Amino acid sequence: MTIKYLLFVAICLGIARDIYAVDLTLKPGETSDAVIDATIRLIRNQGSLAYDYYFLRLLAKIKMNTIAATTGGIWRVTSAQLTTVRNACNGILKTKCNEVKTKFNVDVSTLTMSDLQIPLYSGLVVCLFISNSISPFPHRRPQLALLWNKYMYSKGDTTKYVILSNELEQSNDPSIQVTCRRNNVEIPCSLEDLSHVFHEDFQYPCTDETRQQEQYIFSYPNQPGKYFECDSTGKLTIVLCLENESFDAILKRCKPHVSTTPGIALQLLPCVVYPPQIYYPHPRSLSKFILCSQWGQSYELPCPSTRIWHPSIMSCLPFNPSVSVCGANTNGQFQPHPFSSSYFIACGAGTDYQLRKCENNEIWHQDLSQCA
Repeated sequence: MTIKYLLFVAICLGIARDIYAVDLTLKPGETSDAVIDATIRLIRNQGSLAYDYYFLRLLAKIKMNTIAATTGGIWRVTSAQLTTVRNACNGILKTKCNEVKTKFNVDVSTLTMSDLQIPLYSGLVVCLFISNSISPFPHRRPQLALLWNKYMYSKGDTTKYVILSNELEQSNDPSIQVTCRRNNVEIPCSLEDLSHVFHEDFQYPCTDETRQQEQYIFSYPNQPGKYFECDSTGKLTIVLCLENESFDAILKRCKPHVSTTPGIALQLLPCVVYPPQIYYPHPRSLSKFILCSQWGQSYELPCPSTRIWHPSIMSCLPFNPSVSVCGANTNGQFQPHPFSSSYFIACGAGTDYQLRKCENNEIWHQDLSQCA
């Protein structure tokens, strides 16, 4: 997938509107997959019209493939459907039409058939038509198929709807497979995120194997303010933390930044003449320790393989390799010490880290990211 295509997708999603003046969801005659996707997501963020994504995508796909592109826009809205919606805007749909006018600056009661060539207008009218015709709106696929046949596409086959819907859901269309979210609200994905996820070297985390192991949350490489979230079907969501928050790999959620680095840093040369103790933990490696001579020399020594230094009992102990320390995705985060709650690990770039100690006999609390 080329960068040129990704840029096009990003523009359609609206994240490049500060650079490119044209919002393609408002451009008459636009019918690309990216514009359909952007239109649906834009409407779905208006909570009262948040209908099934795949139903609206499939409706657009079938309508465009079976009905000539004369009027009605992407969703091929008929004159009768538009009239129904316009009348309902002065009655049963008045509240929703007012919400649409406030959010999108669109007075649906005055729209004409030619106006529906604008993707957003066509999408709004079809969603309002659904609101007027179907209540409550079903979410199970067999009931959606019946709705499809009765209200939206009288020539439709319910079995064919289910098959096409499954094919659409399992397609490789990146706009379907990847979504982005902040503060529990779906938002357009940035060009940076799309470029990263669709890069040929990207390892898709939402695999059958990870789901079988019940692993659904993953760090975003070198981006502490984001993380990956998988659902039970294998779809990927990029979750953006709020401002002044970062992802915690241990808690598997966003949490507030710590304004200052807690604890005290350990010295690389802690030894003095006639030292009060012989052994000290190494400040930059769990698998090493410092040995002091009586004359104040410091000697860096390694633990045997698969062992790390226990700072409380001053001995090398077996280390569980499944316990993570720091990696490429943990820069700026804190991790608990594998053995001692009096110490914690401050992660740096890559696999670099610094061992720090709580003061005043406090212990490390991972959920608070501080000693207490």
